[in-house]
Amino acid sequence: MGTCADLDRLFTSLQGDGTYRLTVVSNQPDGIVGFCGRFPGNFTLNARLSGPGELTASSDHHLFSDRTFATPSDGPFTGPAQGFSIYSREPVTVSVRSAGAGQYLVILNFTGAINRRFEIPCQCVGEAIVGYSNAIGANEYADHATYVVTVGPFTSDPR
Repeated sequence: MGTCADLDRLFTSLQGDGTYRLTVVSNQPDGIVGFCGRFPGNFTLNARLSGPGELTASSDHHLFSDRTFATPSDGPFTGPAQGFSIYSREPVTVSVRSAGAGQYLVILNFTGAINRRFEIPCQCVGEAIVGYSNAIGANEYADHATYVVTVGPFTSDPR
């Protein structure tokens, strides 16, 4: 990307028949961090054009740092503790809508145990879409969290 003007231009000229790579992360004052993606593999989402100035992606792998996993020492596989448990993931749909002039709305719709929808007003900061809104969770131990979304380049669908 580059600047907020570049990001605004990207959203006014979004293409269909392909994907954009999104990263979605959150950080709460109580130290809980969350991010979307796919494990094993890449912790980005393949977002598609879903309307004028809007990208949408889904994942069943939103992970939170308060859901750790330590492998049993007597089990079939041992290793270091995971800071994020891949066995405690949440399904989520992410939508990023441009409101113009560096303003965005990020919607996180959790359909699993959290079962809540979060609408986060955001603005462009450098190359990222950044917002400060309600913390994620079925029970929050912090009132607010910071959210950061980045948008990668377009990749055409194979023909």
